[in-house]
Amino acid sequence: MWHMKGLRVIAGLLVSALFLYLALRGVDFRRVGEALRHANYWWLLPGVLAIVLSILLRAVRWRLLFHPRTDLRFASVFGSLNVGYLVNDLLPMRLGEVVRAYLISQQEAVSTTHALSTVAVERVLDMVVTVAYLAVLIPFVELPVGAADKVQAVAAVAVGALLVMLVAGALPARTHQLARLGTRFLPPGPARRLHGLMDHFLEGFAVLSAPRVALPVVALSVALWALAALALYCVLFAFDLRLSPAAPFFVLALVSLSFVVPAAPGHIGVFHWTVITALATFHVQEDIARSYAFLAHLVAFVPPMLMGAAYLWRAGLSWERVLAFRRAPHRTGAGGEAPEPAGASTASARPGK
Repeated sequence: MWHMKGLRVIAGLLVSALFLYLALRGVDFRRVGEALRHANYWWLLPGVLAIVLSILLRAVRWRLLFHPRTDLRFASVFGSLNVGYLVNDLLPMRLGEVVRAYLISQQEAVSTTHALSTVAVERVLDMVVTVAYLAVLIPFVELPVGAADKVQAVAAVAVGALLVMLVAGALPARTHQLARLGTRFLPPGPARRLHGLMDHFLEGFAVLSAPRVALPVVALSVALWALAALALYCVLFAFDLRLSPAAPFFVLALVSLSFVVPAAPGHIGVFHWTVITALATFHVQEDIARSYAFLAHLVAFVPPMLMGAAYLWRAGLSWERVLAFRRAPHRTGAGGEAPEPAGASTASARPGK
């Protein structure tokens, strides 16, 4: 297990190094320096504010996903979320998703298993909203021939997958029957593990079968992504780039989808190359795009890191205690044992998260 984890860490570092090379290949550092020197940094303030507001909405959404529980303290949810971002940006393998689930289970009467199921729901919602935004933007962005059809096809598949998951969550008994049919040829051990994973997955998606939860969750998902795009739009104004309002949404969608690529902590390299490539669609000069990518990365990553560190200090949690969540995969929260969280390292979706 540790051998495989080590290989994943090394692979992420190598991928980041490759994409950083691609992002900097042919760079004119003089022009990049000039662009950064002449940037209007006042525009970063509303950008940071938009990022903070988007994370606040993300915390509200995460709290809703624990329905029917309504007594979770918002401070615990918001703090755990930002600590997760902090861990993701400092440690490899996106362990922050696991850490925040353990952290909320230590502070509220929920199990780590339940918390991890809500994280899985978040990831699916973010993927669907990302692809939906991208599909809507197609008429406003010049893409290579055939690319628009591919994006729309992916959007249709993503929305279809979400509908299937919602139906599965609303009809758990029928879903289990189908699962048993599909796994009856497997040995008992793997079959039990698959059934256990499905239980956790359905536990998360069952929440969305209630309209009073699903509607605000979807609305919050759309709103928090709009705020994240607004943050990137503000950074464009810092460089006096008067692009179409579609530009920041397009950049954000591509950056978020790029998180399926393994990378070093902070998504170094992959983030920058993706931003530069996205801005090339809008004919932004490459060295200006490099300068933009540098500032956009700071705006997206630094505020949640600072909020996560502030929460650790305020709650009296040491960094060693946070890391202890990694070393105790079967530690119980207030509600029970936590399984090895398969899929917890999937792409998180904040701008650059």
